[in-house]
Amino acid sequence: MAMNEYFDISRKIVANMTSQSWRSVPHVSVLLEADVSVLLPLLQEYKGTHDTSISLNSAIMKVIAEGLRENPKLNGRIQYNAWLVSGKFTPSEHVDVSMPIHYGDGKMITITLPQIETLSMLQIQETVSKMRDRIDHTDMPRVLYKTGLQDTFEGLRNGKLITATGRLIGAKFGQGRVKHSSSGRGIHPDSLQTSDIRQGSVTVSNMGSMYRNWNGHIIMLEIVPPQVCAIGIGALQKKPIIGKDQQVDVSDILPITICFDHRALDFSDVVPFMDFLTENLRDQKIIKTWIESPLL
Repeated sequence: MAMNEYFDISRKIVANMTSQSWRSVPHVSVLLEADVSVLLPLLQEYKGTHDTSISLNSAIMKVIAEGLRENPKLNGRIQYNAWLVSGKFTPSEHVDVSMPIHYGDGKMITITLPQIETLSMLQIQETVSKMRDRIDHTDMPRVLYKTGLQDTFEGLRNGKLITATGRLIGAKFGQGRVKHSSSGRGIHPDSLQTSDIRQGSVTVSNMGSMYRNWNGHIIMLEIVPPQVCAIGIGALQKKPIIGKDQQVDVSDILPITICFDHRALDFSDVVPFMDFLTENLRDQKIIKTWIESPLL
C-alpha cells in the first residue's frame, strides 16, 4: 500500500508559487516554431574546432536574452491593485533569467542567471556548468529554507500578514514541517547562496532537455509574480517546411512557448520579440558573433 508523501521544502516552494500564479495572473500563451537549421551547424562547427561545446540550451538562452533586451516590455515586473484597478509595469535593467534545473532524485531548483544579455553563448554555457557543479556541493534544504524565510519576512514587511504567518506555521509545525540543517558548519565554499535562487526578471524553462523524444509543444506555463513573462523551450523536431518556390525542405524546429501576463501585455507586444528570434536565427553573422562575443 502506498504511503502518504508529504511535500518537502522544494515541493512546497513550487506549490506556493504556482498557486499564486494561477490565482492572480491572467495568462495567454503563444507558440513560436523557431527554425534553428542555421544555428545547429554553427554549434557543431564550433565543437569541431574547440575543446568545448555549446549546448542548444545555452545558445537559445543567448538569443532569447538579446530578444528581451530589444523588447523590454517582456522583461520586468508588474504591480497591480485589483480593488483600485490600477497597475504599473517596471522594466528590468538587465535580463536576469530564472531557470529551473533538475537535480538528485527528480527534484528541481530554480537558479538565477544574472545579466545574461552581457554574456556570449560560450559564457552562458560555462555559467550553467558552474551552477550545476555548485548544486552538487549544496545542502539544498538549508538554502531553500533560508530563501523561503527571507521571502516570508519580506511578505510581513509588505503587509501580507496572513500569508506570511501561514507559511511560518506550515514550515515549523505538523507532519509537513520543513526539516533542514540549522548549523552553518560543514558548508562547502562553492555551495549555492540565497542570491543564486532569488527571483529573476523572466523565467525560461527548457522542458525539451528532459524529454528529447517529445514530438509536441508546451501548452501553458505559470508566470511567477511579479514577472510578466515565462518562456518554455520544447524538444528539437524535424519538420517539413514549404518554401516560396513551393519546394519542401526539412528543417530543425525548436518549439518555443511564450506565456505573458495579459494585464501588462497584449499579443502586439510579443510579436516584435518573436520577429527578433525568427530573423536573427537565420543570420549566420550575428550567431557567430554571439557565440564568443558578449555583446553584438
